[in-house]
Amino acid sequence: MRTDLPEIQVGPEQLRRLAAAFDEAFPRECCGVLLGEHEDTRLVVRRVLPTLNAASLPGGFAIPDHELRRARLIAEGAGLRILAIFHSHPGGAATLSSTDRAALAGSEWPWVVLIRDYPAGDLRLRLFPVAPDG
Repeated sequence: MRTDLPEIQVGPEQLRRLAAAFDEAFPRECCGVLLGEHEDTRLVVRRVLPTLNAASLPGGFAIPDHELRRARLIAEGAGLRILAIFHSHPGGAATLSSTDRAALAGSEWPWVVLIRDYPAGDLRLRLFPVAPDG
């Protein structure tokens, strides 16, 4: 997995799908997988695949293994790759919690955190690459 990806490109339709996932899960965290392609130094998102959040407590997310297997099959069938894991921070913090940082260190993919920028309500995305030794 590349660790030097500075940019993520998400089109209007994919942004709408991310916003819908955020809003449907609120006040809980949404989560899922971004599918697409690597183009030069960009991650180009072609499909948003929301997944089950198996976390039992608010303020966290957990994607079950069967959902990741499903994502791999869908990506393969569409000729795409899993680019990143996404989840929301309904409270608005675009930083990783200590739990997030620990989980990202063992992740196969970078993470994207979704927040709503209030008062306008615009959806913002922040990409967190996998650590070089993670």
